[in-house]
Amino acid sequence: MADQETVESGGGSSGAERKCGMDMGYVKSINGVLKAKMMGWSLIAFILCLVSGVSIANIFFGVVIFCGLFLSIGLFIVFAYSKDKDITRINIYLFDFLVSILGTIAYFIVCLASVFNIAQPAMIAAAIFGFIAMLSFGASIWFNFQRWRQLKPRPPTSNQSYDANY
Repeated sequence: MADQETVESGGGSSGAERKCGMDMGYVKSINGVLKAKMMGWSLIAFILCLVSGVSIANIFFGVVIFCGLFLSIGLFIVFAYSKDKDITRINIYLFDFLVSILGTIAYFIVCLASVFNIAQPAMIAAAIFGFIAMLSFGASIWFNFQRWRQLKPRPPTSNQSYDANY
């Protein structure tokens, strides 16, 4: 019991609640919930794609869905375990924003192409779940943009930089 209290109270610098090392503030936030929905709907779509059989359209659909699933899981782990503060080489918030944009576009294209595959009902179901995952990616665009703008360093707003010495 004492170990759990020290992890929850003293584990993070922000004093956020932590369980199993995860920042529960992020997991319960709108970004965390959207990431979880992306992962869940993408996983269902990927499993249905695997069940539907092998064709070139199914393979293309599966590759796109798997890439989106893989990136969503990776970003969820980075943010849930507060590793975003340790990553300094890339702007992880901008990366998350770009993944959301590209995921929305890619999911829309492959799901639109797969929904017309009338011969395979499992592929139609996979496309429907892919569309639902696409909506989660789309909703995530706005929230990721807001978060990125809040954390982006802004130039000073003083009028001293515009003063001209005559």
